[in-house]
Amino acid sequence: MKNELRSFFASVKGYIVMKPFLKMAGIPESSFSLFMKGEMFDYQISTEKLIKLRDYIVEFCEKIA
Repeated sequence: MKNELRSFFASVKGYIVMKPFLKMAGIPESSFSLFMKGEMFDYQISTEKLIKLRDYIVEFCEKIA
């Protein structure tokens, strides 16, 4: 699950600014940065918070599309 979320974030990272969404989800930027480096940093963020982050991003994209 976390690998799928990591792939999703990597695919949208070049198109949106992550900082506001990270703040909404309560995820520190440093933890997200480490998480994006690979599986060895999966412990940095809970699956629940990652799903919340994804949902915020998807919801925003649907509004502007």
